[in-house]
Amino acid sequence: MSRMRWTIAPVGAAIFLLAPAKARAQQYTGNSTTVRCRSTNGQFRHCPVNGWVRGAQLTQQSGGPACAQGKTWGYDDNGVWVDRGCQGEFRVWTGGRPSGRSMVVRCSSQNGTRKTCPVDGFIKSATVEQQFSGSPCIQDSTWGFDNRNLWVNRGCRADFRVWLSR
Repeated sequence: MSRMRWTIAPVGAAIFLLAPAKARAQQYTGNSTTVRCRSTNGQFRHCPVNGWVRGAQLTQQSGGPACAQGKTWGYDDNGVWVDRGCQGEFRVWTGGRPSGRSMVVRCSSQNGTRKTCPVDGFIKSATVEQQFSGSPCIQDSTWGFDNRNLWVNRGCRADFRVWLSR
């Protein structure tokens, strides 16, 4: 009997650890608005919002292919974007812009390769100021940043507003 327990316990633990974790919705507070955004003919579309976007959540999908955050929908500082047929209603939270010293950094992915662009200071926030590429610039997918570097990938080319903390 004890031999069976030693077999079942590790199997149960493995199932528990390997099971997909339930996604937790990020909690936002403050001002929010509802935006409807639709990718027509599978094309990328940006739906602007008044105010500085702090977060967004898909509240209702309106048909079309499944909407997946970071792949077929997302948000930037100015609104919500959809792509590849995603269409839905989004709750968008707005608030104040970051404060402090900022600078504009141009960073370009050439031939779809990853490019790192060093910044003179410690980055606390960054946004797309002006996009130059036909390929979408999507934060944490085709562009992002760490402590001292901005990076772009898969053809994203843009000027980025970078806020520095030091």
